[in-house]
Amino acid sequence: MLDSWRRYRVWPEMARELVARDVTRVKRHALGLCLLDGFEDGLEPEFIPCDEPRLNVLAVIGPARKGGFRFEEALLLELGLHRTRPYRKAEGAALTKQELRLRRKNRNRFRSGRHVPMRRKWFTLTKQQYLAVAPHLFRFLQEHVDERVGRWEITQKFEPFWRKVPRYIVGRHGQIHYTEIAAHHERGIRFSVSTADRSLISDIYWAELWWNARLMYQLLGLARFISLCLRDHRYTRLPGDGFLGFWQLPAIERVRAALKRAMQRRGAGRLPRYLLAEMIRRFLPPDSRRFRDVLAQMIGWNGKETWEYKTAARALPNPESRIGYIRIRVIARRRRYIVFEVFSRLPNPSATPSLSS
Repeated sequence: MLDSWRRYRVWPEMARELVARDVTRVKRHALGLCLLDGFEDGLEPEFIPCDEPRLNVLAVIGPARKGGFRFEEALLLELGLHRTRPYRKAEGAALTKQELRLRRKNRNRFRSGRHVPMRRKWFTLTKQQYLAVAPHLFRFLQEHVDERVGRWEITQKFEPFWRKVPRYIVGRHGQIHYTEIAAHHERGIRFSVSTADRSLISDIYWAELWWNARLMYQLLGLARFISLCLRDHRYTRLPGDGFLGFWQLPAIERVRAALKRAMQRRGAGRLPRYLLAEMIRRFLPPDSRRFRDVLAQMIGWNGKETWEYKTAARALPNPESRIGYIRIRVIARRRRYIVFEVFSRLPNPSATPSLSS
């Protein structure tokens, strides 16, 4: 029992005080609270908004057990909204314009007593607690995104729903031409969650890999383009068969450029390595599957199941009942948290596409 607290360099006698201190901080400053009453099935969480929030996080508070102690209230989960990261120190939070002006005048970046210290990631949700809170959590995310995106205004300088995307056109004699067109680009709201919350992480990756229809169509289109480029090389010898000039073929250069362009995009339009691996594994047409090892070598994939795929496979049963119709894209994965984007369900506003800006 003592070893679990020694790992955090804390004496067991101090644990209760530190846990209560973190609970008090999020109750006072968090944007929203989700309170759980116990460990049993059928729990009904209670959501409480904060009147004067200084932490842009959604916190889940409930009972927990650790190191031989039982805590009636403990910080089980933090979900960072927008640019806020979970469990991070919030410096200069909720300052008025007058206070900011005085601080710049005095050249003091942060005023003592005006920040919220870091919280400790000591607890996680149990299986029963997560099954109780997950549907309400995803519903809160979707409603928050719909409300925030609905207040966006489209002006001449700010067009968040259109962007330049590549377009490949097949000519009369089979040539493939590259151009750029204006296409609808959905922009949502980004959130972050700790990598220690494995149940939530698994649902997020499951929603991206199996529940995001728009992403699946994007991967399918890229797979069809690769098959179109390689249609004249179905019987060409591969590098493993001794054909040294395979990598200098124009079709291979075109495919390599398309994969590199997909991996170097910014934001939700970027296709990281694990998504390209899913494209090769699930969407590549049968007549191009002989090039699977070649494509895997282009993107640096060893042909095995990726960490993201394994994480999604560990999701609890019936994830669609918890997720609903939410659409998620993972934007970045760091050592202690991941950043993901949730898209709005609202209809697209009427805007005229323009590439001049």
